[in-house]
Amino acid sequence: MLICQVFPKENPANMGLSIKTEMGSGTRHSGIELLRLLSMVFILALHINFFAFGQPTSTSFESDFLGCSLRFFWESLTIVGVNTFVLISGWFGIRPKTKSVLALLFQCAFFCCALYMAGWVFGVDFSRREALRNLFLLGKANWFIKSYLLLYILSPALESFVASASRRTFKALLLSFFVFQSIYGWLYPVAVYFSNGYSTISFVGLYLLARYVHLFRPRFATLPKWEDLGVFLCLTAITMLLGTLGAFGILPQRISVFAYCSPFVIAGALYLFLFFSKWDISSRLVNETARSSYAIYLFHAHPCVTHTLLVPTAANILQMRPMAHFVLLPLLLLAFALSAIALDRVRIIVWQRLSGFIPIQQSAVRIQSCGEDPRMDSEESKDGAV
Repeated sequence: MLICQVFPKENPANMGLSIKTEMGSGTRHSGIELLRLLSMVFILALHINFFAFGQPTSTSFESDFLGCSLRFFWESLTIVGVNTFVLISGWFGIRPKTKSVLALLFQCAFFCCALYMAGWVFGVDFSRREALRNLFLLGKANWFIKSYLLLYILSPALESFVASASRRTFKALLLSFFVFQSIYGWLYPVAVYFSNGYSTISFVGLYLLARYVHLFRPRFATLPKWEDLGVFLCLTAITMLLGTLGAFGILPQRISVFAYCSPFVIAGALYLFLFFSKWDISSRLVNETARSSYAIYLFHAHPCVTHTLLVPTAANILQMRPMAHFVLLPLLLLAFALSAIALDRVRIIVWQRLSGFIPIQQSAVRIQSCGEDPRMDSEESKDGAV
């Protein structure tokens, strides 16, 4: 069980720090909460594009240039979803608690069981053995959950480094890590443990990058927020261009343009995060809805939902005229996101009842995993939401 806590000692870079993105104690930053929601919707969008139907080829462009271009833009825009979600964790830091882990695992188990039961009621064909494996996270699905759990386990060591490292040491580590990952994990992907960014080691790099930016505010992170958004869109355009070149065979096949460890994807995720972190808004609706952001992933990635509802519906939409995509695909994303949030309300009620029987002091109920601000341990923590 994860019962240890490591809180960094006072870092000189953090003394007297006044950052606009940090609001008062006990108050959520609605800009970052909105990004938490958006990142999950981005992941949902990825799963109804290249993930489900494959990447368009040069032949596809010849038959449907506009449709393929829109799909490449869609992929390039949303590929930052996973990275931004991890950056939120690094921005605030993870404070592991036993009950936090239990609540996260309960959320995963709740969605797994509820959706398999719904699939059984509606006659969806699935393997009961595979369902049992997925319940205990032993299947191939849900790589993100397992990678994030390991990041959670490693967080005390990471926070100890953050507390003791000088700015120079921290910067040198990050530069070395991302240069190494870009060469051996992306350009020449011979270091298979990076797995195109689908791995805890890539999450560690993102986590430390966000911690560094939060603590030291380097020059590249001090642009006005609309310039941050402009940089993100430029990086999106670069990714789209590289992806198109790859589709026509101009780039080497070994380079996965849409890998999470791509330096352009990482930089794009960082600048999108910086934009939202500087967006000084306050919305109770956003804050409350964002408590169920992780549910969007658990809902749409479930086998009974992906193969019976999500992919077939998206396939029908993609067969329509390209301009219809602008209307129908966002509506599809909204429908699945709202369904997930509604189901998560039930999960929250059940967790509130169950958590009172767990023999751990009540202050540990708060779930900071999945990128939540650890300072949020007010009465809102009672639902145990991820």
